[in-house]
Amino acid sequence: MNKFNKISTINILNLPSEVMEQIENYSNQEVVFYDTDSQSEEETIERIGNADAVLGSWNSTITKKVLDTCPNLKYIGICGTSLTKVDVEEVKKHNIQLKNVIDYGDEATAEFIFAQLLNLHRGFGKYQLDSIPTELNGKTLGIIGLGAVGQQVARLALGFNMKVIYYSRTQNSEWENKGLVYQELNQILSTSDVISISVPRNLNIIGKTEFDLIKPKTVLVNTAIGTVFDLPSFVEWIGKRQNFFIVDNQEYIDQIKDLPNVIALPITAGKTRESVDRLGKKVIDNIKSYFLSN
Repeated sequence: MNKFNKISTINILNLPSEVMEQIENYSNQEVVFYDTDSQSEEETIERIGNADAVLGSWNSTITKKVLDTCPNLKYIGICGTSLTKVDVEEVKKHNIQLKNVIDYGDEATAEFIFAQLLNLHRGFGKYQLDSIPTELNGKTLGIIGLGAVGQQVARLALGFNMKVIYYSRTQNSEWENKGLVYQELNQILSTSDVISISVPRNLNIIGKTEFDLIKPKTVLVNTAIGTVFDLPSFVEWIGKRQNFFIVDNQEYIDQIKDLPNVIALPITAGKTRESVDRLGKKVIDNIKSYFLSN
């Protein structure tokens, strides 16, 4: 069995215990799994030490200084999707193989969205969209970003017999053949009953002009990571009290959770037993693929 001399970790990985045992099998030296995230470059460098492989999370910051100071590194495995805190260009210059994990929490995120939509439309939770319970059937769902999450949302929406329109950087003929209709962003905002945002992390796509286009009694859902809209403009929009906003545990949640018509849940939409299992399997598969290519 191929092994690294030493695997280090730099953040909380949130992996199943059996996956951590498998990771240990790929390291000649003991692997330390931390219960806190690294707080600085210096701490990250200390945790990596002389390791030739490092595992981190979406929250791991790997800079040029880290790479320059840890010359033994051959492999970086991110146990998540986002690479925004990794200096990818410097990783390439150092000839280090970088792997992340995609498509593991998308099903769970889509289920979360529809669970909250059903609660809101039927009045099962704190709020009810209308004076009497309403259906999703026949409503127009606008999806902004037809990536992995957006596609899972579309799949469920079609099952509810919703009209599904979408906006993305590129059109998707496969999903259009299934019934989706491509429209420009302004049309999505002005005609949808429900708007679901699933764009890349911190892609600020909605400002005051865009909020002004959204019709009354629209439900806006955001499970994209980070700030994807202008916060002051959002506060003004939600203050009109005819609109609703659904969000999972985002970095700005404390600033909006007490506003009227905001359904802000302190959970991660994509984190379920099944999604964590998928994540763990793909982390191990990435390690295996490294050895197959070297």
